[in-house]
Amino acid sequence: MPIFKLNLSKLRVYLGNDDELNGIHNGWYCELVENKGEEEDNLIVDLINENIGNNPIVTYFWPKYDENKIKDDIITIVVQVNGKIRGKVEVNSDITDEEMKVKAFEIENVKNFTEGKEIIKVIVIPKKIVNIVVK
Repeated sequence: MPIFKLNLSKLRVYLGNDDELNGIHNGWYCELVENKGEEEDNLIVDLINENIGNNPIVTYFWPKYDENKIKDDIITIVVQVNGKIRGKVEVNSDITDEEMKVKAFEIENVKNFTEGKEIIKVIVIPKKIVNIVVK
C-alpha cells in the first residue's frame, strides 16, 4: 500500500519536526492502527512504540463508558387506537405500565376515538407503546 506508507512517512516527518505537538498526537496513531492494512502491522507498532512509549499497543485500554449516562431521561410513547397511531406523549423513562395507560387516555385525539365506545383491551408494551382496542 504505497499511498498509506507515503502518508505515514509525511506524518512521521511532520510530527518529528514539530515539538509543540509532543504528546497531543497519540490519538492519530491509534486512528492509523484502526485504518491500516495487514502489511503495515510492524510499521505501525514500531511507530507507536517510538512516539507513545515502549509499552506494546496491546496493553492500552479502550475507554470505559457509564451505561447510566447513555440512558434517555425522557422517552416518547406511541398511542394507538385499533392499531392506528392516534398520538404520542413524552414521559419520564421510569414510568410504570399503569402510568402509561393514564397518559395515553389524556391525549385529546385518543379521547375522540375512545369516547362512547367499549374498550375491549388495553395492550401496553413497556416504555414503547400503548394500544387501545375499542368496539
